[in-house]
Amino acid sequence: MLRFPASEAWRDACADDATLNAWAGAWSVCFSVECDGVPTVFNLRDGIVADGDGEPVFTLSAPAAVWDKFLQPIPPRH
Repeated sequence: MLRFPASEAWRDACADDATLNAWAGAWSVCFSVECDGVPTVFNLRDGIVADGDGEPVFTLSAPAAVWDKFLQPIPPRH
């Protein structure tokens, strides 16, 4: 079983992600990723991860067992 990343680890990974940085532009969104009822909020301003929490417009939620599969280096199909 993988350990679901802590909030700061998620934000650090996004801040250093080359693909996400390439998409930076004039768009903003706040959303959350939730594991077993514990949310991690992402605030993106101008396409860049920003400090602070906001009010998420949507949440991606799943139990830890599902996130464990999703976060594998090569997740199972379907």
